[in-house]
Amino acid sequence: LCRIVDPDTGVVTDIMRGELVNGKYGSYETSYSAIKSDFSTTLSDVFIWTDVTNNPAYRTSKMVFRRIPAANVEWMMGTNTTGVTLASAMGGATPHLVKLTSDFYIGVFPVTQAQYVKIYGSYGGSFKNSANFPDHDEYPVSGVAYNECRGNNKHWTVDGHDVDSGSFLYKLRAKVLNTISFDLPTEAQWEFACRGGNYIAPVYSGKAYGMNSLMELAWCLDNSVGFDNKTQVHVVGQKYPNAYGLYDTCGNVYEWCLDWSDMGDYAWTSKTEPEVDPQGVPYSSITLNGSGVGNHIVRGSAYNATRTNAHPAFRFATTSYNTGSQYGFRVCFPAD
Repeated sequence: LCRIVDPDTGVVTDIMRGELVNGKYGSYETSYSAIKSDFSTTLSDVFIWTDVTNNPAYRTSKMVFRRIPAANVEWMMGTNTTGVTLASAMGGATPHLVKLTSDFYIGVFPVTQAQYVKIYGSYGGSFKNSANFPDHDEYPVSGVAYNECRGNNKHWTVDGHDVDSGSFLYKLRAKVLNTISFDLPTEAQWEFACRGGNYIAPVYSGKAYGMNSLMELAWCLDNSVGFDNKTQVHVVGQKYPNAYGLYDTCGNVYEWCLDWSDMGDYAWTSKTEPEVDPQGVPYSSITLNGSGVGNHIVRGSAYNATRTNAHPAFRFATTSYNTGSQYGFRVCFPAD
């Protein structure tokens, strides 16, 4: 169900459903409506490890991943909702049929400041002064470029899941003796995980898309005023999760995806034939700038973004060297 990685020791612990039921790892829920009374989900099997938010170690010294049951599920990716004002993104997010062929694991939280320092050896570019932000270690790391996550020499769709030595993901793999191929999620994996089984509603809870429902799910410009009246990131895991038990997917920090971007709509737009394991546009079709830098997809919205960005289909792209204060990431890897 879940996997815990300890970067200090390299120990990987699998949490089985029965262990949660027997109380070994604290509280859990099997009904999404129990987390918030009027939430809904289309998933027939819900199992959320709620106690993961109660142990600070899971936000600092250990990393927790949830297995996402994606294998052979056909679903509609993109902005499916009509009659709702959502932020537009690049050339659009036309709904289209997708099928992923394998389950995968993805971080329950975005990577935090403490986890980033432990693995990479330094803070993200938007480190907050500890005197003003004593809980900063539990914030999502921010100000991190795509190239710091994976490097600049190994190109997705050309080199597959290879990453550059010295990158965060390279160092994280070394912590477990390269037994797990940690990477960023593809755009399709990210959206599937974010939706939590809800492929139509503009927010994963299934509630009406409005101010009140969004404030329960996401940190955005409307609720992120902090020290000195400045917008800021927040400790992960404080908002309600989705039905997979993932937190902060629609706010707090934008999250890098593997996919390159040509700044346009999806290439595949069929609603009757699924695109299988989408990889996004190929590297060969990317327009590079004078420094040889291209754009990558970013998902998830952020603490300093309008709430109309806070939905699972929102997508945009930026240069892989961008270290803006709102950029973070979430780690993914294939299921065994």
